Amino acid sequence: MESAEQRHRTNLERANALAELVEERLPMDFKVSSDDADLWPMVGAGLLSRATTTLRHVFDAGSHGQRIDAATLARSLYEHVVHLAWLAAEPSAARMQAWRKVDLIARRRADTDARAVGEQLLDDSARASIQAQIVLMTGPERLKLTDLAVEADKHWAGKLPGMGPHTERDSFRGFYAVLYRSYSTTAHPTFMGLNHVVEDSPTGHRVVIEKPPEGRGPFGMTTIVYAYGLHVAAASLGWPDAWRINDAFDRYPATP
Repeated sequence: MESAEQRHRTNLERANALAELVEERLPMDFKVSSDDADLWPMVGAGLLSRATTTLRHVFDAGSHGQRIDAATLARSLYEHVVHLAWLAAEPSAARMQAWRKVDLIARRRADTDARAVGEQLLDDSARASIQAQIVLMTGPERLKLTDLAVEADKHWAGKLPGMGPHTERDSFRGFYAVLYRSYSTTAHPTFMGLNHVVEDSPTGHRVVIEKPPEGRGPFGMTTIVYAYGLHVAAASLGWPDAWRINDAFDRYPATP
């Protein structure tokens, strides 16, 4: 049976092999106009770049025994991959604009909050520009992550290796449940989350102490989610080669 150390080494080697498929292509140069219709290649590459950096930090935290911090980072990686898959499913000007609109509204809200306590995140000119753009845009004011995951699954299920419909674990919605949602208790200041720094003492007291985390951690699952993102890119952007993604798993088999 594979030891915990061997399993982590395999996950790390797989992560390195996958990350290199993006890193070897960066930097990438794109000609982009003000038209949402031509944003997708740049946006897709940018989301993958962010996810790749986060993947590196997930395993860096893991190498220092910080499994819980690695899981919090894995949640961010998951969000980037789901948005990548949702946009790639329909990289139209309308969907790109809807995604940008939500971002602009969030930036305006953040500035409003900051102004309430005497600070500005945006100067008046930048705020007016954002407001003028929002008025002209279509789409909702918020995008719900679970909805994006289901929409992405409806497009990509059966098209990506090993990926099923949103009712199964190996899907974007499935990994919301087993990766993103399950680590919510440690990403946020919950009572349950304190179990990782609290233990019983022989005196019957409870002791707060930093201790090595138990369990496998998010590492195998994180590489699978990241690989889904790479397969989405292979299908929608033309890179990386799908066989190279599969080869990383052939050489370093996954244990989620």
